[in-house]
Amino acid sequence: MWRRFQIAGDSTVARFAYAVQTMYEMTEGHQREIHCYERSVSASGRPGKKAELVARFGFVGDDRDEDATIVRLDQLGLGSSRFLVVRYDFGDNWQVKAVLEKVLEDSGLGKNDLPCVLSGKGRGIIEDSGGPRRLMALVEAAKTKKGAVYHDYREWIHEMADWDLDSFNVDQMNAKLRRM
Repeated sequence: MWRRFQIAGDSTVARFAYAVQTMYEMTEGHQREIHCYERSVSASGRPGKKAELVARFGFVGDDRDEDATIVRLDQLGLGSSRFLVVRYDFGDNWQVKAVLEKVLEDSGLGKNDLPCVLSGKGRGIIEDSGGPRRLMALVEAAKTKKGAVYHDYREWIHEMADWDLDSFNVDQMNAKLRRM
């Protein structure tokens, strides 16, 4: 699953996190934090593979955290070597990596129209499913209707029968973002 979206640069890190949570069907039922990473730059000027944590944003007033409700996206120096990761539900460990593709001086959208999803794929997460690997196992078990995962989660998989995990509707998602 993935999303391509626009958000105003003067949005707070908290607003960004709420938008990501909305876009990936994450409820407010679990803790989350936002990490800012920076990749090392090679001698040729290209971003390397390893990334170092440069800031952690929280919502609880943790002394180690930057306050996500104060810091704005345009203050973070995001670009080819610096990106954000939203961590959600520390048990399931959902992570959404957000990379700045480009800065638009005028996207043609008004401030009230942002954030706005441009495209995407996949329904989003399923709360309390056990994280990405467990969700993939559940999806496979729902298709094959056999195996240990299927037998362990038969009732839950039965509920999943009506879910189209590949579906994504831009208009519906943007309506949810406007209500955010």
